[in-house]
Amino acid sequence: MIISAKHKFLFVANPKCGSTSMRIALHPHADLVTMLQRADEQNKMNHHAPLYLIKKAFDKAFAQEAAETNEQPRGLPFEQYYRFGTIRNPFKRFVSWYFFMRPDADFRYRFQPEYDPQTAFKHHFNDFIDHLANNIQKSLPHYEYMYLDWETGEDLAQDVFKLEELNQVFPEKFKEQTGVDIPIVHNLRPKEENGRKGVQFNEDGPNNVKFTGNPYDLYNDNSINYVEQNFATDLSKFNYEFGQ
Repeated sequence: MIISAKHKFLFVANPKCGSTSMRIALHPHADLVTMLQRADEQNKMNHHAPLYLIKKAFDKAFAQEAAETNEQPRGLPFEQYYRFGTIRNPFKRFVSWYFFMRPDADFRYRFQPEYDPQTAFKHHFNDFIDHLANNIQKSLPHYEYMYLDWETGEDLAQDVFKLEELNQVFPEKFKEQTGVDIPIVHNLRPKEENGRKGVQFNEDGPNNVKFTGNPYDLYNDNSINYVEQNFATDLSKFNYEFGQ
């Protein structure tokens, strides 16, 4: 989550959808940039908090201030922020998640206590997806979780940008909404493959494992079905498909 009261924007950090690149781009213009916290320090808003919980936190803070001061709360209410986030082809996103988290023999992630780096990638990608299917709380969040009001189904985000088209669409829209000029989001570089233009996501950080193969080659039928069933809105709303 990245917030600027001055420029009236609120960015929702959807995991493995370019949130690090967006944090770098937005940081100079932000009032608050939440960072990842370890599990025992989760008394703060999580970096990847969904819009529903962010709205709840806003409402609670405003209500508490009004009760304590008997005055109209200062600051901008949730509704007055330009609220936006990013999305990514979920098939590629899960491959990125697998190599980022490096699950060990017990499917623990590398940020978890008792993680065993010696058994990282003990299980194939499809075994990892099967594990997520039975432990949904460890899976990536879908569109509905990150951007909708869980009670009403209302869209809480005004814009959700496809990561694959971010630098073509986001800068102009962001400037229109906030007056802030961000010419390009770094850590994304153009590429061309089989005559089709796209974006290469820079995941070459010192702590990242880079997968250089075709991500779709990792999938079996069960894994494809898992993504299609659980990320149906991501696929249909943004015209994503397997093999794209």
